[in-house]
Amino acid sequence: MRSSGGAGVTTEVEVDYGQVDDAMKAAKREIRGRTKAGMKRAADVAVEPRVRRAAAFALPSVAAAALTTKATTKEAVVTTRGPKVLDRIAGLLEFGGTVSTQIRPKEEGQTGLPVGGAGSGLIRYTVNAPRHYKGKRAIRTAVALSVDQFESILLGDVVDAFDPIPHTPS
Repeated sequence: MRSSGGAGVTTEVEVDYGQVDDAMKAAKREIRGRTKAGMKRAADVAVEPRVRRAAAFALPSVAAAALTTKATTKEAVVTTRGPKVLDRIAGLLEFGGTVSTQIRPKEEGQTGLPVGGAGSGLIRYTVNAPRHYKGKRAIRTAVALSVDQFESILLGDVVDAFDPIPHTPS
């Protein structure tokens, strides 16, 4: 940039946009990392304990133990950490649904009616009818009750994320 004054004064300013871009990228990276950590901390402190208490009454203990929180820079979620069968149990009991797979006994040779013709083996207490489950909504209710505390914890962490970044020109 050049400017000329009326008394023969010339001012020149050079800006190294490469350094500016690098500094902005580093600042954004720092803010995103601290925001994600704040989301996770707020979810762990405000949401997870309440969700675990609610799940203790709504889910089998093995499925309730699989609950956890995860976070990105934009959201925090309550999820399960597998295996897949526990994920399905938790989802089915929280949201409801229908299970239509056949239930068969685990052991071969149990007494019962022959199924599928001669030589196919014996099956005892086969269940062919679909089972319908109504969602209990315990986890969603616990999350909804935790929103205010989550926001207050997150607000402090997000404000702190801007502290190491210079706010004023030097």
